[in-house]
Amino acid sequence: MKPLNIIIAGGGTMGTSLVQIFSQNAFPVTLYSRRKETLERAKDRIAINQKALVQQNILSGDESEALVRRISFSDDKACFADADLVIENITEDMEAKKTVLAGDFPSGSRNGCSGHQHLRLKHHGNVRCSSSAGALCRHALV
Repeated sequence: MKPLNIIIAGGGTMGTSLVQIFSQNAFPVTLYSRRKETLERAKDRIAINQKALVQQNILSGDESEALVRRISFSDDKACFADADLVIENITEDMEAKKTVLAGDFPSGSRNGCSGHQHLRLKHHGNVRCSSSAGALCRHALV
């Protein structure tokens, strides 16, 4: 069975957490951001997080390396072309959200994201990022 093509739109704390959780559950995943500098910060956060997980014996070095290999980064909207699942958690800017979810995509991309599954997650109160993404991963694995 072909693995899902998962795109996480938004390279902040939530998006960075989501890509790591999906990858830790053996899903290849792409982190999309409009800005290269956001992607670079996300890569740095992932490296710091992975180092901590290895130091705390939560993951082995090999597991961490495999996790990082399953994550790709893109500032190119073409990455949405064959997405099976798009999780949007970009800045609370409606114009930016409309760009990511509704159009302005390369030709041949199945009309932007229409036809794809979309999940919009927000961090509310005491709900931790990992609990939301963990539930998504468990659901996707079933």
